[in-house]
Amino acid sequence: CLMMRNDTPPFDDIRVRRALAMAIDEQEIIDEYYGGNAIKLSYPILPIPDYMHMYYPLEELPESTRELFEYHPDKSRQLLAEAGYPDGFKTSIVCQAADADLLSIYKAHFADIGVDLEIEVKEYGSYRSTGIGKLHKQMIMWSTSPATFFHFSYNHSGFIYNMAIIDDPIIDAAWEKVQQYYLDHPNRDAAYKEIVPHEIAQCYFLQTPCQYVYTFWQPWVKRYNGEYVLGNWGARASWEKFVWIDQDLKEEMTGKR
Repeated sequence: CLMMRNDTPPFDDIRVRRALAMAIDEQEIIDEYYGGNAIKLSYPILPIPDYMHMYYPLEELPESTRELFEYHPDKSRQLLAEAGYPDGFKTSIVCQAADADLLSIYKAHFADIGVDLEIEVKEYGSYRSTGIGKLHKQMIMWSTSPATFFHFSYNHSGFIYNMAIIDDPIIDAAWEKVQQYYLDHPNRDAAYKEIVPHEIAQCYFLQTPCQYVYTFWQPWVKRYNGEYVLGNWGARASWEKFVWIDQDLKEEMTGKR
């Protein structure tokens, strides 16, 4: 996600945030950059089977929200003019080298509406300390994970990973409600789903298309089902202790143990 500092101009104005969102041809990025292997809307709820009862497809959101995921450069220019930037403005984004190619596409789209984006590539240590310390002047490219309720706190005011510097009482109240019902899954899920339309509509940061990730493993790797994380974030690498190698099957298939 392109995390815009919502506590400073120009991104404290929702018209500017919406303008940048509608300046991006996301479908083109999905088709040309990801080869069709990506989706537009993946945050704050990922459309996986366990979460589909909370997920809002784009077509179920208000038209004004759906526009954020559509390509409307003329509306972008109009919004910038209304916000006091008829000639656009200069801005910058901090990122890692791996994100530079994708951001170059965003830079080109922004240029079409008069926004000059400077891409500041940093090595990992400097990049991470910049983000954690909220030292980015304008934007930072930071990944968010919609896979657990823990990561809903990314948008909670004062949280260490709130890179967009969001301070929204509605989101804060929803976060408290989610925590209250954390072990009461029906009420927790209802509270989480309730905040989704508001959170997306505010356009606090720009979602990049979420690419599909495929995991492959050999048939002789047993008791593995593609897991990346077991439990919460701190247990992300703990699945290895449950995996074993069927040496007989491996020898049968490859001739080697």
